[in-house]
Amino acid sequence: SPDSSRAGGSLIRSLIDNGDAYRALDLMRKIAADHEAPVAQVALAWQLAKPTITAPIIGARRVEQLDDTIGAVELTLSDDELRQLDAATAMF
Repeated sequence: SPDSSRAGGSLIRSLIDNGDAYRALDLMRKIAADHEAPVAQVALAWQLAKPTITAPIIGARRVEQLDDTIGAVELTLSDDELRQLDAATAMF
C-alpha cells in the first residue's frame, strides 16, 4: 500500500490496479538504475525537460524525500529516454 495520506484517493486507487502504471514505473526504475539516481530524480528531471511545465511540484514531506529529488536539476535525460517516458505515460 502506498506511503501517502492520499492513498485512499481515487487516482491512487485506479493506478494500483493499472498494469500500464506499473510498466511506466518499471521504465523509470530502469532509467534511474542506468543513471545511478533515485526514481524521484528521474521523475523530476523528466518534468524539468518539458517546456510546458514551468514549475514542477516536488511534494516532499520529509528531508529524505527532498534529498532524493534535489539532484534532478543536474540529471539530463536523453531524447530517447524522454520519448520512452512520454510513450509509457501517454494514457495518463
